[in-house]
Amino acid sequence: MNKATFCPVKLNTSPSERYRGDGGKVLVDGIRSKAFHTNGLWVGYYNEPMDVIIDLGTKQNCSKVVVSSLTDMGSYIMGIKKLKIWISADGKNFTKVAERTLLEPPVQMEGKRIDNWELSFPSVEACCVKIVAEGFSVLPEWHSGAGETPFLFVDEIGIY
Repeated sequence: MNKATFCPVKLNTSPSERYRGDGGKVLVDGIRSKAFHTNGLWVGYYNEPMDVIIDLGTKQNCSKVVVSSLTDMGSYIMGIKKLKIWISADGKNFTKVAERTLLEPPVQMEGKRIDNWELSFPSVEACCVKIVAEGFSVLPEWHSGAGETPFLFVDEIGIY
């Protein structure tokens, strides 16, 4: 359990129609998915970032966000390239507290992997946390679908 578990989630960008899961609920249900993108426990985005706001209900001290993403090159799924975090004490005005470019395009790889991306920042009081995860824009040159747009799949979001 973490501060985001079972909190309301607003999806500012729409997931792929085929990979919606249970929408925002799946991102904060406390269930860590296995590396199977079709099990309904992942939210998949195509050609746009994941942009969500998690409403914590009350002001709480926050100092870390963890986001799980899937890499499955055989299914044209790449992980997070950039992760950005904003906080709000009133649910209206947001301040960016952290940003990091996380991955270079993967070297040739087979199989699947789940990465838990963690961003820490000085403790701050917030009632809402906005998270934007950007994926890669094209599959790498070594991939059989080189140049095509990959999916971004996200599962659990934790706020601490």
